[in-house]
Amino acid sequence: MEWFKIYTTAKNAKFKTNKTFLSDLMIILSFREEMSLARYTYLGILLSLMPVCPVLSQEPGNGIDSLYGFDPVLYNGRHYRYQPPTGVSGNQYLFTSGFEQGCIAVRGKSYCNLALNYDLLNQALLLKYKNQAGANVVIEIPDAWLEYVRIGYMCMEPARRQDGQSALCQVIGSGPVKVRYYRRKELVLDNVYGSPVYVFTEPVREQFVFILGQEYPYHKNREFVRAFDASVQIKIGNYLKSNNIKLRKATDDVVADLVEYCHTQVNP
Repeated sequence: MEWFKIYTTAKNAKFKTNKTFLSDLMIILSFREEMSLARYTYLGILLSLMPVCPVLSQEPGNGIDSLYGFDPVLYNGRHYRYQPPTGVSGNQYLFTSGFEQGCIAVRGKSYCNLALNYDLLNQALLLKYKNQAGANVVIEIPDAWLEYVRIGYMCMEPARRQDGQSALCQVIGSGPVKVRYYRRKELVLDNVYGSPVYVFTEPVREQFVFILGQEYPYHKNREFVRAFDASVQIKIGNYLKSNNIKLRKATDDVVADLVEYCHTQVNP
């Protein structure tokens, strides 16, 4: 197929950076003006040549296009078209200042240096890139085959909430004990200033501790401790007290240390 010839030519050229790749790919395409490729086939080619994170083992293949099909957007993803009401205060994003650099892992292979964000209102993972015309395009990444996401400092993984809805949750720790944070925003009417305007709420965070395959909600220290077997509750409670930890306000680093301590108690 003609599109595969272009892909092979681009890959053999061993482009070193994404910017170099984009400019050289445009040169290659200019010599084949008679071709009529699907608009977003370039996204699959681009992702397949991006640097691969060393966290996961690499598998042979042509990249995202071979995982999601010939056209990843039309077959599995979709254009992100959500538009907030006019004059709304705030926004729907997890990272309110804009898209952050991150990685995604799909079927054991990781793709880095992507512009990512998360829509907390619609619970959608978003990817922004430039199309052939140089315009910014945002698509929703489907959760099929998605294994993990890293956006900025935050590690996330797909999960199913207790209400049955799928979502990305922040995850702290690995192994038999993990802490999961589910976040959401709501769009509400605000009449404080006399005339109703729509306002995005601040993120609402739900906290869960994941122990040996079971998820338990908690808000305070006492609920966290009670999620564990009675034989280790006193030790975990003493750890919280001796380190002056209040889980409602604890930083991610503090929670990560707590999770590591819990590992020693659950799986000594």
